[in-house]
Amino acid sequence: MPLEHVVLEVRRGGAVPLRADPQGAAAQVLRDAVGAVADVAVGLEEPVEPRVVAGDGHDQLLHEGLVGMVERPDVLALRDQAVPAVVDQLLQPRVRAGGLRGLLPLVVGVVAPAAHEGGVVVGQLRVVHPAQRLPEQVQQLFLRLRVVLLVQLPGLLQARDRHLHPGLAGAQLPRAPPGQLLGLARQQAHQVGHAVGVAAGRPGVGGQVGEMIGLLVQQAAHPLDVLGGDLEPGRLVTHRDRVGEGAHTRCTRRAQARLGGRMEFRVLGPLEARGDDGPVELGGPRQRAVLAALLLRANSPLSLGELSAAVWDEPPDAAGSNLRTYVARLRRLLRTSSGSRLLTTHAGYQLVLEPGELDLEVFSGHVEQAKQSLAAGDAATAVDCFDRAARLWRGAPLSGAAETLTLRAEADRLGQLRVAVTEQSVRAKLELGRHDEAVSQLRPLTVAYPLAEELWALLMLALYRGGRQADALAVFAEARRRLVHEIGVEPGPRLRRMQERVLAADPLLHEGTRARAGAHHQLPPDIAEFTGREDEFATLRAQLDAAGEAAVVITVVEGMAGVGKTRFAVHAAHRLVRAGRFAEIQLWADLRGFDPVAAPADPGEVLADFLELLGVSRDRVPPALEQRAALYRDRLAGRRVLVLLDNAADEEQVRPLVPGGTAACLVLVTSRRALADLDGAQSLPLDVLRPAEALALLGRIAGADRVEAEPRQSARVVDLCGRLPIALTLAARRLRARPLWMVGTLADRLAADTRRLDELAGRNRAVRASFELSYRGLEPGPRRMFRLLGLHPGDDSTAWAAAALAGSSPDEAEVWLEHLLDEHLVQQVVPGRYRQHDLLRAFAREKADDDAAVRRLLSWYLHTAAAATHALDPRARRAPLDPIERPPHVPAFAGRDEALAWCHAERANLVAAVRVAAEREPALGWRLAASLLGYFYLSKHWDDWLATHHAALGAVAGTERLGEATIRSGLGVACSDLRRFPEALEHHRAAAALFEGVVAPQAQAWNLNNLGVVHSDVHRFAEAAECHRAALEIFRTLGDERGEGISLNNLGDAHRQRHELAAAHDCLRQALALQRRAGDPDAQRFTLCSLGDLHRDLGERDRALGYYREALSLSRERADDWGVARLLVRVADLLDGAQVRRCLGEALEILTGLGDPQADALRARLAQTSP
Repeated sequence: MPLEHVVLEVRRGGAVPLRADPQGAAAQVLRDAVGAVADVAVGLEEPVEPRVVAGDGHDQLLHEGLVGMVERPDVLALRDQAVPAVVDQLLQPRVRAGGLRGLLPLVVGVVAPAAHEGGVVVGQLRVVHPAQRLPEQVQQLFLRLRVVLLVQLPGLLQARDRHLHPGLAGAQLPRAPPGQLLGLARQQAHQVGHAVGVAAGRPGVGGQVGEMIGLLVQQAAHPLDVLGGDLEPGRLVTHRDRVGEGAHTRCTRRAQARLGGRMEFRVLGPLEARGDDGPVELGGPRQRAVLAALLLRANSPLSLGELSAAVWDEPPDAAGSNLRTYVARLRRLLRTSSGSRLLTTHAGYQLVLEPGELDLEVFSGHVEQAKQSLAAGDAATAVDCFDRAARLWRGAPLSGAAETLTLRAEADRLGQLRVAVTEQSVRAKLELGRHDEAVSQLRPLTVAYPLAEELWALLMLALYRGGRQADALAVFAEARRRLVHEIGVEPGPRLRRMQERVLAADPLLHEGTRARAGAHHQLPPDIAEFTGREDEFATLRAQLDAAGEAAVVITVVEGMAGVGKTRFAVHAAHRLVRAGRFAEIQLWADLRGFDPVAAPADPGEVLADFLELLGVSRDRVPPALEQRAALYRDRLAGRRVLVLLDNAADEEQVRPLVPGGTAACLVLVTSRRALADLDGAQSLPLDVLRPAEALALLGRIAGADRVEAEPRQSARVVDLCGRLPIALTLAARRLRARPLWMVGTLADRLAADTRRLDELAGRNRAVRASFELSYRGLEPGPRRMFRLLGLHPGDDSTAWAAAALAGSSPDEAEVWLEHLLDEHLVQQVVPGRYRQHDLLRAFAREKADDDAAVRRLLSWYLHTAAAATHALDPRARRAPLDPIERPPHVPAFAGRDEALAWCHAERANLVAAVRVAAEREPALGWRLAASLLGYFYLSKHWDDWLATHHAALGAVAGTERLGEATIRSGLGVACSDLRRFPEALEHHRAAAALFEGVVAPQAQAWNLNNLGVVHSDVHRFAEAAECHRAALEIFRTLGDERGEGISLNNLGDAHRQRHELAAAHDCLRQALALQRRAGDPDAQRFTLCSLGDLHRDLGERDRALGYYREALSLSRERADDWGVARLLVRVADLLDGAQVRRCLGEALEILTGLGDPQADALRARLAQTSP
C-alpha cells in the first residue's frame, strides 16, 4: 500500500489508526514509529499528541506536538530514549526489506535557528541507529542546537515548527518566500544521503538519495533569483546579518521593498498577524498567548510575571526560560524592515504597534466616533461608525491562544465590550426605524452570547417594532429554553417584562429608547466629553449581574478629589438607562458632603423630596426619619430603581436612602471617603486615568489635531496634570481658550511647581479649591501629617519616615496615614507604603513650611541607611555620622536580608533625599551619600550611585575637605566598576591629596587600597603594589583586620600580575588565614578568587576551580550578583563543552540585568563559543 494513503492520529499512550490498510507494511512501520514516540512522552507536563499525515506526497509533516516538544526541559531528558526509538522503529523494517529506493528513508535532522534574526541554518545531521552512531562532535551538536525532528518522506520536506518562518513551516522549497529559504545545495544533499545510507547499513544508497534531493535544490533556484543570484553551495541566503560561520548574506533593494514595515494584528476573533507577504504563522497556543498578552498591552511593557500568568494557570519551573524562547520566536516572526517590534525593556517586554495596526484599537476608534455622533444628535453617522466597528469582529476573541484564566478573563471582557457596543448600535438603529438591520445584527450575537438577556430583549423589541409580534414572542421562548438549558435559571425581570409588554402590545414600545423627562427621571445631563473608564463600568455591570433579581446593589464610587467620581457615576447611570436597565425610575440627590458653603444635606429632607417625586403630597410626608424611610421603601417595592447619591459625607447620610430589596435596584454613591461601614456596599475605587485615556480627554476638549501635532508636549501636559481628570479638563479648556498657544506653551507653564495649581483653574472650578474641601475636613493630626508629606523628597513614604517628619512615633504616624488613606488624600502603593498624588503634594507643600521637619527626615534617612549598610556587612568601614544627631525611632535590622529589602524599597527616596540634603545642608548630604556606598557596591545601581555622589560633590567641593575626599573616593570605586579608569584615577588621586590634610586614617587607607586596584586594572602593577603596601601599613597600625586582609589580597594579586608568584602565594595565604580566623566571608570570597587566579596561572586547573567554586558559593550566599558573574566567567575559562556556555550564559544574564558595560564583550564571546 502506498504511504500517501495513511492517516494516523496519535494520543498519549498509543496510536489510533483512522484510515489505513492493515496489509500495508508502510502503514505498520509508521504506526509503530509514532507509537514509540507516544510511549516515551508519558509523564510530560503537557500532553503530546503527534499527528502524522501522509497525503498527496507534498505536505507530509510531523505534528507540532512532536516537533515543538523537543525544546522543553523535560523533553531534553528524554532525548536519548526518543530519538533512537523513533529511528529504530522507522529504519529497521526497511533494512530487512532489502531496499530504500521504493520508499525514501526517514532522516532525523537537526535544524538550528541562528543567533541572528532573518534566517535558519541546516546543521549537521544526527542519525541514530543501535548499530551505528555518528562521531562525537555531531552528537554534541544535538545538545547545543534548538532541535526539530525533521521527517523526509518522498520529497524534501520541512518540519512544521513554531519558531520557523511561516513560509518554511510545512512547505516545500519551491513554495518558500524569497529571503526566507532554507538553503540545501548539492554539497548538503550528499551529506544527507550519506548519513541515510550509513544509518541503514547501505552506504552505497547514499549517493542515489543525494542526487534525488539535489533535484529539489535545483527547483528552489527560481525564488532565490529575487535576492540577486544563484545559491552558492553550502550557503544560506537571508534578509540581514551574518548567519553562522561561512554563511552568505545578500539582500537587493527589490527584496527589501517586498519585506515592508507595516503589519496588521487581530484579536477580535482568532488571533492573527498579517504582513505584506500575508498571514504570519504564529505557532502553538502558548506562543500565541504571549502575543495576545503583548497585544492587549501594546506599547506598554509587560513583566515576565504578567506574561507567565497569561500563558499558564500554574507556571512550570522553566516558565522564564520558555517565555524567553517564545519571545525570541515572535521577535523573528514580527520583524520588519524597520527593525524589531518586540522590545526588551527594564520592566519586561513591549510590543510596539503603529496606529491602526491593532483591530481592537480601530474598533475603539469607531466606537468613540459613534458616541460623539450620538452626543451630537447624529444617529445615522453613529450607526455607520458602529457598523464599521462590528465588521472587525470575526468570532470568539483571542481564539487559538492558550485558554488560561487570565486570557479567558480578557476574552470575556472583550465579549462584554462587544455586547455593550452592540446594544448602543441597535438602539441607534431602532431610533432610525432600521428594525430589520437591528434584527440581522442581533441574531448571530444571541447565538454567541446566549446568556446576555439584554440582547434577547433588544431582539424582541426590534422584531416587535418591525411588526413581527409572533416572532418576538418566539424569541422569548428560545431565550428561556437557552437560559434553562445552559445555567438552569428562568429569564430575569427585564426579559419577562418585555414579554408582558409585547403580549399586551404596549404602545410605549414604539417610543424612542431615550429616557423620558419627568418626575421619575432625575439624572443630571450626561457629559459629552466623558472619556475612558470602560474597565470600571464593566466592574459595575458585573456587580449588577452577580447580585440577582431581588437584590439592592450599593456601589460606592470613591477616590481623591478631582478624580471624576460624579462624572463617572452620572455617565454610568445614563449608559445603564440607555441599555434598558432602570428605565422607569432614576432618582438623584446632591448630599453636599464636601461643600464650601452649604451644610451636608439632611437625609430626612432628601427623603421628603424623593417621596414628593414619587407621588406623596408634601403634607402627607411623615415627620420622623424612620417613617419616611419606611414609606420610601414601600413606594419603591417591586420596582427597578436607580438612585444616584452624589458627594456623600458618611454612612449615616446614605443609609436611610437605600430602597428595599424586592426588585433589582442600584444605589450609586460617590464620596471622597471610604464608606467601609455601609452594610452591603461594594467599593468601586477610581484612580487617575490611564495614559491613553488622559491623552484622549485632552484631545477631545482641546482638539485632537493640536494634540496629535505635538505628541511629546501633549504627553508632558498629561504627566504634569498627574492624569487627574479635573486637572486635565481645566488644562484642556485653557488650551482651547488660547488658540494661539502651542501645547508646549501650556506644558512649560505647568512645569513650574510653584504656579502649577494657579494654571489649573477656571472661572468656576479649580484644582486647589477641590483639594481645599478635603483638607478642611481633616482633624488636626492627619491635617498636619498631610502638610508634612508634601515636604518628603521621594515619591512615597513609610510610617517610620512619616514619624521622622512629624516628630512622632511610627504607630501614631501610621494612624494618621491610614486616616488620610480613608479620605483618599494618600494612596497605598504596597502595604505599608503611602504616596501622594503629584498635585496633592504640590498643594500640601503650599500649606507646609517646616525646615525642622525636613531636617528630622533627612537625619532619619542618614542614620537608618547607615544602620542598613552596617547590617549588610558588619565588618565594613562605617560612614562618618557625627555631628548629625541620631533621631528617635531608627529601625533595627534583624539581618542582611531585611536591610537589603529596606534599601531596595527606599532606593528612590534615598536618592531624592541626598539631592535635597545637598541643597539644604551639605554636611548631611555628603554623609548620606557616603552611607549608601556599601549598598551601591553590592547592588550595582551605578546610575543612582553616580547621581548621589555627584550631587554631594557639588555641595562640598572646595568647602569641606573630609566630605570631598570621602565622596571622591566613592566616585572612584564607581568609575572603576564601570571601567572608566581615567576618571577613577583622577578621583582617587584627588581624594588621596585631600586626606593628607585631615585626620581620617581608615578612610585614607581604603582610598589607597582602591587606588591600587585601579592601577592594577590599567596594568601599572608596581604603582598598585606601592599603594597596597601603604594601605596595609595603616590598617595594621589601626588594628583593622578587615582592611589588613583586603590589602594583603590585593598586594598578592599585584605580585601575581608581576609574575612574582611566590610572593603572591605568601600574601594570599596570609590574607585567607586572617579572614577565616575572623569569620569574614565577605572578604574571603575576594581572596579565594585571587587564589584561583594564581593557581590558574600555575596551570593547576583543579585547584583553581576549587577556589573559584568556593568563592562562587560565598558570593551567591551574600547576594553579590556582580561577583557571581565575575566568577562564572573565570570558571568558564577552565571548562569546555556545554558547561562553558552555561556559565557564560548565566554571567551574561546577570551583567545584562545590572547594565554592566562588560555585557557586550561577554555576549560576543558567547556567540563565538562552541558547545
